Amino acid sequence: MSFRIYASGTGGFQYDRNGVDFGDVYEFADGLSRMYSVTGGASSFFRGEATSAVHDRVVGSTALQRALSAMGELVGANLLREMVTLLAVYRTPTTIGVHARRESLTWADATGFGEVTLRSDEREPAVAFFRAVSPALLAAEMNTFGVLAAMARVMSDFTSHPCHRGADGQYRLLIQLSA
Repeated sequence: MSFRIYASGTGGFQYDRNGVDFGDVYEFADGLSRMYSVTGGASSFFRGEATSAVHDRVVGSTALQRALSAMGELVGANLLREMVTLLAVYRTPTTIGVHARRESLTWADATGFGEVTLRSDEREPAVAFFRAVSPALLAAEMNTFGVLAAMARVMSDFTSHPCHRGADGQYRLLIQLSA
């Protein structure tokens, strides 16, 4: 699955990317791992895969898949932490808003919004950012490696963009995530 990330900020900053991977690559890696571990070859694997797929959907993901997803989320969170810290060093005060929306065909869309203002006297700007934004990402089921890495890229580009403060003396950045 993929999502779209759009960001705009003071000084004419814009970032738009569609088709960004959520991090489902870990599901693919788990499938490959299972395929190579089956005795009896590929045909044996594919016969048993239908039953296994139903079992995984009903019971939940495998231990390997959960471990790979957790590692990916840690890497994405670390990238984002570093970029938020750099942003706080070079562009303060900055107000960052994150809107996440995941569409559903069968029920209401899952949405969330979080906002934080990073200031120069903030001891841990990344912690403040995560506290404000995590509930929005969790509500929209977008707390994945791909989303965190894409937001880190936006922060990096915004930090290096020759932007100007708004009329109120603050930098502003809005990040919109949709799937």
